Amino acid sequence: MEVFYIENLANLPLLDTNCCAIGNFDGLHLGHKKLIEESFVEGYKRLVITFENNENKNGYLTTTDQRIKLIESLGVDYLVIFPFKVIKNVFHNEFMLILKKFKVKYICCGKDFRFGFKREGDIIDLKKYFKVTVLDDFMSNSSRISTTLIKEFITDGLIEEANKLLDYPYTICGEVIHGNKIGRKLGYATANINYSDYVLPKNGVYFAITTVRGEKYLSMCNIGFNPTLNHQNSKRLEVHILDFNTDIYGEVIEVSFVKYLREEKQYKSREELINSLDETINICREYEYMLK
Repeated sequence: MEVFYIENLANLPLLDTNCCAIGNFDGLHLGHKKLIEESFVEGYKRLVITFENNENKNGYLTTTDQRIKLIESLGVDYLVIFPFKVIKNVFHNEFMLILKKFKVKYICCGKDFRFGFKREGDIIDLKKYFKVTVLDDFMSNSSRISTTLIKEFITDGLIEEANKLLDYPYTICGEVIHGNKIGRKLGYATANINYSDYVLPKNGVYFAITTVRGEKYLSMCNIGFNPTLNHQNSKRLEVHILDFNTDIYGEVIEVSFVKYLREEKQYKSREELINSLDETINICREYEYMLK
């Protein structure tokens, strides 16, 4: 897959005649995958156009790098990425000229698709120049599958429900940063993750699978404020990686959330906290089959 990051609208890539899917595709959930797959037309190159919005105050489900990997897995030929700052003031008729320069012939989109400055462009405009396929909403249990719905599931701790709509475990990629090393003193060293602008799951303890240097490990993940020992004013994402004892400060690792186990709570003593950690680790080990 060829990837084009457009920083200057005066310097657009030359593409072969293609069929196209357009959208933000944050999370690349089941609905997004269906849209992209339905855009494929035999005999034409497969183009996906997406947008990088660094001004999203509601957090994101995937970084640009994650989206690139997910889109590539679908068999796409071209991926064009527009930074939001580059495209936000482009009028809808100007955007259609860009599509024509890309040699787009077919477009697949959702029924509420809008584009251009102030979202003034719509499907009727597209049909003036392109062959357009309009898809109905992709549903699950009478609810429309959307990035917004998945974010709600995640912030409510409904990780398994979110993962079903994503079709993969929700994954946060982040650099391992220095913490207060309290977990190490308890016998459960943790990696503190810089979670950047990701949507964070509900406070609590999770079973996760952590990928370090290409290897996967069972993990116990905590999100919250450490109320028993070393209380924090800002939320932390910490992961204890089972059967792992390597210095990874400064490295980027992946934490894939699989199951919400329990709420974060304040224990009466250090010993009570350790006992709870022991019990949780035993639960995490029950999922060892997932590494095979």
